[in-house]
Amino acid sequence: FVCGSGNNVMLLCPDRQHYIAENGHASMVHSAVAVRDTVWTASSDKTIRIWKLGESARSLNLVKVLHGHS
Repeated sequence: FVCGSGNNVMLLCPDRQHYIAENGHASMVHSAVAVRDTVWTASSDKTIRIWKLGESARSLNLVKVLHGHS
């Protein structure tokens, strides 16, 4: 399960472990999807961000920012 709350992103796994990316976007997150070991998020800041699951800190590590999306 992936969700956005404000400009934060949270991934909740079936085993109840969770990963958090705080303040990843400059504006509200509207869409999020998990694909294998990555999470893709879209925001009203007109960016799509690609995150990779962190190894130990239960964090989402930013991999790439795609600009200019509506």
